[in-house]
Amino acid sequence: MISRNGDELVKFFEQGNSFFYEVPDYLAGSEDVHIYPAIYKDRLVFLLIPSKFDSLEYSATISNYVRFSPAVWWHSNGTLSDKEAIKRMERWNSHYETWVPKQAGTEHGIFLAFSIGSEDFKVPECKINLALKENLEDPLGHATADLVVTNKTETRVFFEDQAVPVPPFSASASADSFYLLNMA
Repeated sequence: MISRNGDELVKFFEQGNSFFYEVPDYLAGSEDVHIYPAIYKDRLVFLLIPSKFDSLEYSATISNYVRFSPAVWWHSNGTLSDKEAIKRMERWNSHYETWVPKQAGTEHGIFLAFSIGSEDFKVPECKINLALKENLEDPLGHATADLVVTNKTETRVFFEDQAVPVPPFSASASADSFYLLNMA
C-alpha cells in the first residue's frame, strides 16, 4: 500500500504542491468538499467531490461529480492571514521530504483525503496548496497536513483554511462519509 511507503510518496509529492478547483454549480447544497490525493499514470492528482455526492446514494453517477486536478508547483486575506498562509505553504515545500515518510509510518499513515468547508471557495476557480500547519503536540516534527485555498479576484488575493485531513476520522468527518475510499 503506497500510503504507508514514505519514500515512494515523496517521489509523488515532488510533482507539485498545489492544484486547481473550478467550483461547479452543483457545489451548492454541500457543506464540504472532499479532496482525495491519488496516483494516476504515475502522476500525483487530486480528486474533488462535494460531500453531498460522496455517498452510496450517488454511486451510479458519482463520476459526474468528481473533478480531477493534477498537482503543480506554485508559491503564493481571508480567515487565514497572508503571512500564515505563506508560512504553511513554505513549511510543506521545505519539509515534505522528511514529514511524509515519518507520517506514513504512524498509526494513521499519510492523509487519505481532506474535508474542507465549501464556504472557503469564494471565486469560480481556486488554487489549493498542500501545507503543513504547526502543531506543537505532534511528536513527528510539530506539523499537521493542511490545505490552503487561494481565492483571487481582480483586486485582491486572500486565503482560506478550514481543511481537516483524514484519517483520523471524527464525528464531523466520519469514514462513512468518504465513499470514494470504499471504491479504492
